[in-house]
Amino acid sequence: MIQLLKRSGVQTAVLAMSVALLAGCGEANKRTASYYLNSVSDSEWTQAEANKIVLHLTRTGAGSGSNRMTVDGLTSGATLTLNALQPYVMEVVMDGRPSAATTTGNNNRRHSMSESVGSLFQGIALKKVVTATAEYEMSYLRDLIMLKPSESTTATCAGTLASPCTDIKVKLYFVPVATGTYSVRCTPHSSSGATSATTTMAYPVSVVGEPGLTVDHEISSQFQTSALAAWAPATAQTDTPTGWHASEVISGKVNFVAQASGLATVTGTLSKDTKSVVRFSKASGVTDQVSIASDLFDNAGITWVGDKYARVVPYGLKSIKMLAGASDSSQASTSTLLKYDGHVDLYVQPKTSGSATIELNSVNNSIAVN
Repeated sequence: MIQLLKRSGVQTAVLAMSVALLAGCGEANKRTASYYLNSVSDSEWTQAEANKIVLHLTRTGAGSGSNRMTVDGLTSGATLTLNALQPYVMEVVMDGRPSAATTTGNNNRRHSMSESVGSLFQGIALKKVVTATAEYEMSYLRDLIMLKPSESTTATCAGTLASPCTDIKVKLYFVPVATGTYSVRCTPHSSSGATSATTTMAYPVSVVGEPGLTVDHEISSQFQTSALAAWAPATAQTDTPTGWHASEVISGKVNFVAQASGLATVTGTLSKDTKSVVRFSKASGVTDQVSIASDLFDNAGITWVGDKYARVVPYGLKSIKMLAGASDSSQASTSTLLKYDGHVDLYVQPKTSGSATIELNSVNNSIAVN
């Protein structure tokens, strides 16, 4: 076990006791994600950030046998133990270590943490998923896809084994709830159920504490499960879903450019039952954060939402927040997706025609859906 967070035992005991008492009063032993997250103070999140778990996805040489998943502070293969009802921040780092000294990066694959091991994802109260570009809030996480260094134009990639790319990072803020033993596994480089950290891209995780607790992920009553995009982990070295252009260039991309007023300049339209990409960016001079909410999140099929650091496959996407900073203006003249700072791409398939409402910092905008 590694000590990752020093939360008061009294606090944890009180929360566990309150859940148990509610269950004893005839209520199910299940509380909402908000219930668990609201029990965590700002100072505890700050402490969790300071004591974050750092999980590395790396490659030390040529061949799949050199793939590794390691956790800072733990010996290879040691179980990562989390305490139920305590807040954690897990930073996933894509170490784009080249497979040979003459190459410029680990560009022959992505890493994907998929729903095939989703019992861990579904057993936590997820606060947010954060990259250097954006924050994503959702009911729960289906998959997290770390990009190839070449896809994210990572400038720090060096052509030596001693200089991996380490600036492709994603943070998960969460509270474990359901106790049990899990395997955090990346595809397509490990077999189902594998737990060995030395021979596969997998890592054993144990959640200990109050048994029998589960979490209600608070799916919106407006969420249409029939619109949910089908998803399966990759079985090859590309994880582009069926129907999306393999080169990730979508000619029908919709540009949605946030202005300082909260209104947006919109270029293009969406079509019912047609796969499209909505790109969110900021107008020149806009550097404040921009919060985004939309009815598309509930009634359209979302394959993923992403930026230059990662793709996030959500179940019940709630909100997107483009963080403070400017968009890369050079992206305005190209249809190539990802790779640029300050942009967020939503891969979506609308299921109803008319128009979609999109709020930027609570100001209503709309996109036509033909």
